[in-house]
Amino acid sequence: INLTANVTGGGGTNTFSWSNASTAQTVGVAQTGDYIIEVTDNNTCVGKDTIDIYFQTAPQLVVNEAAGPLYTSSSIPGVTSKYLGSFVGHSYYLIEENLTWPSANARAKNLGGDLISLNNQNLRNWVLDQWSEVYCCGVWVGGYFDAQTNSFKYTNGDPFEYWSGDNGPNGPGSSHPYVYQTNSGGIYNRSANESRYFIVEFPSLDAPVTFNQAFCDSIELKAKSFVSADEPGFTEIYWTDAQGDTINETEYNTFYTDTDVTLHGMFVRSDGQTCDISSTTYSFDVFNSPNLVVTNYSGTADLLGGDTIVLVATTDAGTVSWVDRAGTVTNNDTLFVTQPGIYTAKATTANCESFEDIQVYEPIYVAKTGDNSNDGSFANPYLTIQKGIDEASEGQKIYVLPGTYIEGTLDFEISSGVYKSVYLASDLIRTGDSTAIAGTKIDADADQWLINIQGQNSTTIQGFTLTGQEAGNDYIGALIYLSNGASLTFKDLIVRDNTSNNWTSESQVVNARNQGTNIVFDNVQFKDNSNSNSHSQLTVFLYDRCAVDFINCTWEGNYSSQSVVRVQNYATAYFENNLFVDNYGGYWGIIDAHDSQSKVTLMNSSIVNNLSTESSTGLVGIGGNTNTIEVINSVLGTPASNQEMIRNNSSTTNSFVARNSVLSKDTANGATYPSKLIWDVDGSNIMSDPQLDTDGTLLATSPAIGIATKNPVTIGSTTYTPPLLDLAGVTRPDPAGSNPDAGAYESDKAQGDLDIVLTQCAYLLEATVLNTTNSTYSWTLNGT
Repeated sequence: INLTANVTGGGGTNTFSWSNASTAQTVGVAQTGDYIIEVTDNNTCVGKDTIDIYFQTAPQLVVNEAAGPLYTSSSIPGVTSKYLGSFVGHSYYLIEENLTWPSANARAKNLGGDLISLNNQNLRNWVLDQWSEVYCCGVWVGGYFDAQTNSFKYTNGDPFEYWSGDNGPNGPGSSHPYVYQTNSGGIYNRSANESRYFIVEFPSLDAPVTFNQAFCDSIELKAKSFVSADEPGFTEIYWTDAQGDTINETEYNTFYTDTDVTLHGMFVRSDGQTCDISSTTYSFDVFNSPNLVVTNYSGTADLLGGDTIVLVATTDAGTVSWVDRAGTVTNNDTLFVTQPGIYTAKATTANCESFEDIQVYEPIYVAKTGDNSNDGSFANPYLTIQKGIDEASEGQKIYVLPGTYIEGTLDFEISSGVYKSVYLASDLIRTGDSTAIAGTKIDADADQWLINIQGQNSTTIQGFTLTGQEAGNDYIGALIYLSNGASLTFKDLIVRDNTSNNWTSESQVVNARNQGTNIVFDNVQFKDNSNSNSHSQLTVFLYDRCAVDFINCTWEGNYSSQSVVRVQNYATAYFENNLFVDNYGGYWGIIDAHDSQSKVTLMNSSIVNNLSTESSTGLVGIGGNTNTIEVINSVLGTPASNQEMIRNNSSTTNSFVARNSVLSKDTANGATYPSKLIWDVDGSNIMSDPQLDTDGTLLATSPAIGIATKNPVTIGSTTYTPPLLDLAGVTRPDPAGSNPDAGAYESDKAQGDLDIVLTQCAYLLEATVLNTTNSTYSWTLNGT
């Protein structure tokens, strides 16, 4: 494109000077950029103008973020910096220049990155460890106050979700608009006139697809560049195959076979003309990975001492090899293992590899016949679980043989704030004995905690009954207290008979909090915790950005004065195949979401029969503001006559979302302050008595039969996939070929039996046919 500098005013002869070093009045340019023209007349008067030129190149096919960050481990040219390291595919540098936040932000973008977004607890902890001993006075990060939305956000578009101590901003955003991290890890906002070092984050870059590039099994490819708020690009991109047929019109597409594809992009020029640009044809191959099978000929992954585990790898294509715990490669299909560790089998063809990791343990044993002076072997076990934890190395397996172990609070802490992760298992895992769950009890001995971990930890506890905790006067007292990144897995457990001593502690069984605390409860029975005479406010309390999944769990006979499960202050809880039956949830019901930005998701779950007699309480509750309850393929039972399906407050920002579920009440009569709730209840739901048996299973006439979906459900930006099995392990749908059922249990019927519900008001009888709309009505009186 030709650019011509036109001059008005001035006098005499003009001298032209372009930023691309040309001195002509007209220049031809062919690259995107800002072009600056300065014109000087012979009276030394200077005129100046700038024009931003953008050349749109053809759309490009890329592998998203496959090229790695712009800088990794090396220094940045011309910049005084310290490489901090890599975290989840991004690289981080401390830039040792004292700048104000706006100048630091501009500098980061000029380098090709962004000021760091600290919206993840693990990232906050990691990056603090890298820089806090290098520089004394805190660093700028990417958080800033957006006056248009009157809220803080990050420069990369991520939402701002964390302040130190949950105290919110340190002063108003208008006068303290920029965020920094202190040497102790605090996140605060500061005024605009301060200067300090800053941290730049370099994300992984996209990798262009090359001619005849090979991929394995499948590949998701990306078309770039679409126009955005920050960058120009195409308003529309569509993909065509070798025959010219359109195969996709979105940004991403996944391929499973060899393909030829061309991208076509549409954009509008500054003069209003619409242009259509096509890429060259991309030709790439998709190969199948070899099918790798590993067989353990010893039948166990546990070394008992002095023995050998024999592992054999086979493949349908290519060659096999093993990589041992020291990184030594053995080009053989057979591996003889005599030491604990992770061993990796590899099957390799010319284009693809398959991997399988085998974890081999050298367990510690604990038994009621043991002694803590023993060596912890199978022949000479320890007596207490605490001794096993003390002697275990990081990640080691501890087998606890049947019996009742009165332990008090188990101690996993090895130094201040540092906790050891172990795998604690019963004979359920060692021998496959399912009776070991009830027959192997860990007793808190009336302590306020059985487990108290306040730091990063990934312990697994599987196959026990957890009992004997007594709530005391410490508000965080609970059978399980987890915070600050404690991310444990609890599997195949019974949690029961934990009691209160009349103190009103926050929660009886679980108290979890802080971002980075991500917990899984899988196949856990929560039963008879507290009682009608003495109970805590809550059975389970999830607080402050923690995230907990409850998979295949049952809840029965638990008593709480507020609610059985409370999700509060940006926390999230996901319930899949959960059954709540005959629990006592006080003022806020069985499950409630509180404070703000909390979310409860029920997937194929059932909540029935709140034992509370308190007036106006509900099965579920929503307090505070901007909280959400999502109900998918689930059942909310019929509340007592003086109670509600939903106890809501008077806020107008809380949401209730339902898909393919049975709700006992409608959106007008199903809640306190129903007009204050944001309802998102579509036509896939049924408002009716769900007709459940006392154990939570579906009666033959239940309207929940056949109304669920087996397809993924998207709510907002989250997609949920319904489970393939129900709470009892029955394959959904049952029978095969029908639609699945709502609730925790699958009925064996494809369609519920017909039933007539009769209501009498004066002389009126009304008939309702359940489970079908394909019906006709007739009335008979005395045979007529």
